[in-house]
Amino acid sequence: MEDIVEEDIYLRLFLKEKGITDEKRIERIKKITIERKIKAKKFWEERRKKHHENINGYTLEELKEKHKNELSKIHNKEEAENIGIMIMGDFYLGGFSSRSNSRKMSELVGYETNYMDFYGSSCYYYMMKGGI
Repeated sequence: MEDIVEEDIYLRLFLKEKGITDEKRIERIKKITIERKIKAKKFWEERRKKHHENINGYTLEELKEKHKNELSKIHNKEEAENIGIMIMGDFYLGGFSSRSNSRKMSELVGYETNYMDFYGSSCYYYMMKGGI
């Protein structure tokens, strides 16, 4: 119960800083926030039910063969980052919390750069899957 009260206080302070003080508007924003949290929780619960492999269990050649269709769509750095995030989320979900997995994905999709950081990109994966 304390968590809910604390979240309410933080949300109200945040909204006040943004100049939003109308109580009806605050309640509408709170409702949307709660709905999105429930949606996100369901999304991640479903994702975690699927079997996900460890990207470091494969050689770079094996990964290139396994994901050749996705990799063929890369024409610039932004596409490389987006496709890397989608591959990571669809096949190697634990990779978002591992620097070594991030490095391996960077090697796989790297486009004219030595390193791309996929560590912590799960929020982008969620948005790309239509979560927000």
